[in-house]
Amino acid sequence: MSEELYTISEHGEGEGPQSTAPLALDVKRLISLRLPLMVTVCILCAVPGVLVAWLKPPTVYTAKAQVRFFEVQPSILDDQNRGNSRSYDNFVNTQIGIITSTKLLEKTLDVVNPPNSPLSSFQEGEDPVEVLRSAIAASRQKHGELVTVTCTLPEKDDAKKVLDELIRIYVEDYKSTTSKKGNNRLNALRDEKNTMQETLRIQMGNIADLEKELGITAVGVESPEAVEMSQYRQNLLDLDNKKSDLESVLREQEANVAAVDELMASYRENPDAPINERNVEGRVASDPDVSAYRGLLFAAENDLALIKEKYRPSHPNYAEAEQMVKTRREEMRRYKRKARERVLINMAAEARFILEQARNDVDSVLENIEKYEQEVAALEKQIESKQKDDSRKLSALNQLRQDAEYTQARLKIVDSKMDDIRREEKAPARIELYSAARVSDKPNNKKKIMLVLAALMASACLGVGAGVARELTDHQLRTSKDVARLTHLPVIACIPHADEDEFLQAAHVPLLTMDHPNSMVADEYRRILSRLLYPPEGTTEISSLLIASPSSGDGKTSLACNLGIALSQANRQVLLIDLSSQQPAVEACFGLSAAAGLAEMLRQEETPEQCLRQTEYGGLFVMGPGLRTQDLASRLASRRMTDFLEWAEQEFDHVIIDTPPSLLMSDAKLLAPLTDGVIMVVGVGVSPVGMVRRCLQDMEQLKANVLGVVLNGIRRMRGGYLGNRRRLFYAYYQGMGNGNGDADLPEMKIVDNDEHPEPVVMLLPADENEDKAGRDRNDQA
Repeated sequence: MSEELYTISEHGEGEGPQSTAPLALDVKRLISLRLPLMVTVCILCAVPGVLVAWLKPPTVYTAKAQVRFFEVQPSILDDQNRGNSRSYDNFVNTQIGIITSTKLLEKTLDVVNPPNSPLSSFQEGEDPVEVLRSAIAASRQKHGELVTVTCTLPEKDDAKKVLDELIRIYVEDYKSTTSKKGNNRLNALRDEKNTMQETLRIQMGNIADLEKELGITAVGVESPEAVEMSQYRQNLLDLDNKKSDLESVLREQEANVAAVDELMASYRENPDAPINERNVEGRVASDPDVSAYRGLLFAAENDLALIKEKYRPSHPNYAEAEQMVKTRREEMRRYKRKARERVLINMAAEARFILEQARNDVDSVLENIEKYEQEVAALEKQIESKQKDDSRKLSALNQLRQDAEYTQARLKIVDSKMDDIRREEKAPARIELYSAARVSDKPNNKKKIMLVLAALMASACLGVGAGVARELTDHQLRTSKDVARLTHLPVIACIPHADEDEFLQAAHVPLLTMDHPNSMVADEYRRILSRLLYPPEGTTEISSLLIASPSSGDGKTSLACNLGIALSQANRQVLLIDLSSQQPAVEACFGLSAAAGLAEMLRQEETPEQCLRQTEYGGLFVMGPGLRTQDLASRLASRRMTDFLEWAEQEFDHVIIDTPPSLLMSDAKLLAPLTDGVIMVVGVGVSPVGMVRRCLQDMEQLKANVLGVVLNGIRRMRGGYLGNRRRLFYAYYQGMGNGNGDADLPEMKIVDNDEHPEPVVMLLPADENEDKAGRDRNDQA
């Protein structure tokens, strides 16, 4: 089976209606569908583009001449000519620049294009120099001595005349320049150089004198006043920083004195209270008197401890020892009090001494600051007075510097001229005219050819761009590959369009499986039975099947009718239910008139058996939407509908439900979870990608068992397999019959009228009897 007809997704079946990425650009599909558009756009753009590219540029002729530069071989002992090859290349490149220079072009135009008789190649309003500059080109042969000069102009005679005159003027100028005596020119330039050097020496001397008067000794060196001012300002900055530090110390010492005064006041209130701040008690403990009496107190306490061990409290020595300890302790408190007072007095005296020193230091710094500020003010006045006196001298100094720079620039120009004269005397090549200007009789069409190729390439790009743009904006599903890129669901069948099939007589598409079982379209319908009757391993046979589609016209009714006929032909009992209350079509397809149906059964006005209508196709029964369908959609979710489906699955082998468009009506969404499987029908050119994706997402949210997708109305594509398969299909059937091959195939005609909801394919038989039988059959349908 071809990719255009039938493809099972590589992900297999049963994965659910999962949507994948949007459709991407497929090159094969692009060529198959958009090749006519691309070719048409390319031709429409290429024809005028090529005509404009060929006719708009004027016809031009190219004159060509060659000049030869003989390389001068240096002598063996001539050190100055070492590296002559590089000098030769530079010399030739310089001469090529001279040939195409504006000066030489202007000289040539003065001769060949005078104002009284201008050449026809130079149109009025254009700059002749620019025209000639674009027409003249000079190039050197690689590793050769020949330089080719070309002139391209609209007139053949003008091109030859201009090139001849250009080469003549160039050769004469070169010879006249090299024939002049270089010694006289060099001597004049030397005298001019000596004069300018003396002038420059005098100017530099005057500059040095003025710089000395102004105090400018060297570049970047400041004047003594500026250096002194800088030093004063630095001293002021240092003194200011020192003042800040000393003021901070002063504040600390003032706080220190205040703290010592607070400790003294605390001592006076309670002399015996220990003072732990500022290590007062540590200094008290280190006092000699306190240390001595501490030893006496320790000895008295030891004696009392020994007496307590030996004697009772009533012993006279016991009382005497206790009295001695009390006396020592009292004396110890008295000495500590005196020592504490001495420590505080010393601390207060020391803090006040340091405070006085800090105040003296601050006063000294303030005096120095005032002194330096006075000196700075005096120096600023001195500098300001000197600047006024030096302004005139500074202006004169700047003028002298400008004059010296001008003299130095003139010296460089003189040196350059002297170097040019020396190079001319030692030119590494000699010039001669190798071939005069000649013009071909054929015009030079290189530019036109390049423009034509560019127009063709642009047209091809526009054609491809149009095809790509049309492909990217095409939102229709046309092949099974498009479906595979949209969803992981398998493509169960790809049914060809009625135009692509050939019937033996007029056919009604919904009854195609019965009327023309050997047609290619009917064979595609029967392929779906394999998925219903022989499900994959691990699944059961599909008893109830819902046919859904995103929009109207996808082919749901035709698929439902042909599936019902095919199952009835397989001796299966089939019930075909039509849910379309707005546009019922199933009963009309089988030639039945509208009657009581599903709506009356759900309203319990009729029993299911009374609503069934048998068709002429054996075990195929039909139930229409009924006559009272105003509230049919609201009753589909009722318990009565669920019981009816269970009853139908028990009474029939298969139940097929034809539904309205799922994106327009809710009928399919209400019944999809109640059925064993759902088949999604997508018509080529009917439902765009967005609608199909939305419909599949709705089924996925409902947890419906979507068996796959049926692609309806497939068309032949360029390079596809459908056309070849149709020929082989009917050749096989006709070969089995009369063996006439394609010669007996009838002519096909499409008829679309109001009596049938689906298109009718009319095939004109070969003889009149078959034609009459076909017309009778069509009238009956």
